[in-house]
Amino acid sequence: MVLDFDWLAKFLTVFANSMASQLTVSNVARFGFYQADFGFGPPAHMEHCPAFVPEFLTLQPLGLDSSTSTIWSILNDRK
Repeated sequence: MVLDFDWLAKFLTVFANSMASQLTVSNVARFGFYQADFGFGPPAHMEHCPAFVPEFLTLQPLGLDSSTSTIWSILNDRK
């Protein structure tokens, strides 16, 4: 499943690099991770993490603990 970029752009907040020229996120469901491409450097593989706020989903880079990772929050539109 590939997330719709227009939908995603409305709700995505990138805390790591607000100057990123582009951002694409795709769900690689069979592997259980997402891939984010910021338009520079290699794409980052990220795991889906439990949300602190029920309305939000959070993604963070694989291999980093939550205290040191950059977190992307995507509004979950399940109502």
